[in-house]
Amino acid sequence: MGDAERRDFTLSPAGRAVFERGLLSFGLPAERIAGVTCDSADHNGVVRLNAAGDGSAVPVLTLAGRLTRYALERITIQDGHRLEIDAPGGELIELLVGRLEMGAGAVLSYRAPLTLTCGDVAVPPVSAVAAGKSAPVTFLAWAADGDPGTDGAPGKDAKPTAQVFGVSTPGDDGGNGGNGSDGKPGGKFVNLFMFLGDLSGTAICIRITGGNGGKGGNGGKGGRGGDGELPTIMVGTIPPGATGGNGGNGGNGGNGGRGSDGPEILVQYTEWAGGPRLSVEGQSCQGGAGGDGGGGGLGGRGGGFYSPFDPFGSIDSLSPAMQNGRIGSSGYPGKKGMDGRLPSVLVKRIVP
Repeated sequence: MGDAERRDFTLSPAGRAVFERGLLSFGLPAERIAGVTCDSADHNGVVRLNAAGDGSAVPVLTLAGRLTRYALERITIQDGHRLEIDAPGGELIELLVGRLEMGAGAVLSYRAPLTLTCGDVAVPPVSAVAAGKSAPVTFLAWAADGDPGTDGAPGKDAKPTAQVFGVSTPGDDGGNGGNGSDGKPGGKFVNLFMFLGDLSGTAICIRITGGNGGKGGNGGKGGRGGDGELPTIMVGTIPPGATGGNGGNGGNGGNGGRGSDGPEILVQYTEWAGGPRLSVEGQSCQGGAGGDGGGGGLGGRGGGFYSPFDPFGSIDSLSPAMQNGRIGSSGYPGKKGMDGRLPSVLVKRIVP
């Protein structure tokens, strides 16, 4: 975009009508913003409009409660550059621009509810994009993915069994693993309403990204059962072997978080060269995967009779009831979270 074009602020009839309606809505005389422009080339490729004022390229025009307004005569986003709009406090943002110029591959990213009113909009033509000579302009709708659930705590291993005079002592059971917690739902998308006068070029893409549900936490593994113990001193006949403790059951996996519902997007225009050409990229936001169930703990070793003549236990069979503990049951996996609804996109022409 040349300097001569950048200085020229002659709007089309349709663009002038929309811009003047915006000025009237803002209660703003045109002279107030005469010559107020912003070019991404002067801001290291990124123009930021931040309701909190942090690094904002343009000062807030009005700030009333949860409504923040900006008004400019012209915004120019050069090829591959970005316009980022945010309101950390969740404020509603209204942006009024006489002429919005966006080069090939330029991106408008918004993270706050946005009403964009533009007189004239200049974007790359569809023919150039289709021929691979230009990249489309992208309006980026973003939401945070849900956080994953917390894994369940593992079950405690059984403590060693104390030996008792003259009595076989079975091992204690291992502790059960804890259940994984559910994944968090995806973050909320914010809506976009655009009121446009005259669009020259038609290659606009709305991309939906993020908003997926978090994965459920995995169940904790069951604890190991304790080993059975024979008495320290045996009296009379050989005692039965001491049964090992059972392993603890694994915890259940947490359910996945729900995917976010897509945003509502309204594009209302007066003139659009060649008719509206608006593509939407991004499917419904996916629900998070369920967490895995925890594995069961190992059973404890059964205690047999160890002969003083055979300290390595090769004649454990002398002890008639030596039995290892059972392995604990595995936990159930969590369920997948529900997918979110598709975005709602409405394109409407207003006849002057």
